[in-house]
Amino acid sequence: ALGVSPPAFPQLEEVQADVMSTQASWGSYRDFLTERDNLAHKDWLSMRDQVWKIEDFLAKWEGACSGANAHDPGKTAIALVLLKEIDAYRRCLPYLKSIMRGMGWEDNHWAQMFSLLGFKGGSLTKETVTLSHFLDKADAVMAHVEQIQQLDAMVSESITKAAVKSLTATVMCNARMDVQQVTPLSSYVGTSQR
Repeated sequence: ALGVSPPAFPQLEEVQADVMSTQASWGSYRDFLTERDNLAHKDWLSMRDQVWKIEDFLAKWEGACSGANAHDPGKTAIALVLLKEIDAYRRCLPYLKSIMRGMGWEDNHWAQMFSLLGFKGGSLTKETVTLSHFLDKADAVMAHVEQIQQLDAMVSESITKAAVKSLTATVMCNARMDVQQVTPLSSYVGTSQR
């Protein structure tokens, strides 16, 4: 307006680029959390047969993090945060797929596991626990794997014993019925001589 050209502020352009880059990086973290929460807030009893969805989710985000480069410190920092979370989830995943499924567990077994993981007594039940509860306690899962394995083995053993007992009772009952249905040999001997 006064015949003066606008001043150049190259530092402001650098700051603006840095802010935009940081905003995009945190946006990817927000996207990670949103996607994780969509999976993690489902109840565990329905989610335990769909652990493959978690594996796919982790693989997708691990791949996205590998695209971070050293020229963008904001993306690299967020990628490191994401990779740390992904690693914690991935370490507890084999146990979610096996010993923590809770197949055949009674309420007291669930309560024992919740206690091992540090949940306040009575705050969770098998109906209210979500995948998120386990993911948030991934470090506790790793710290108590042996105790959880023992708990699962104890439940499996008791289920096996009950199944064998039931099968034995069924076989014995069927055997008694078969014996009662057999016509005594003496009834045949007497009829053939007449």
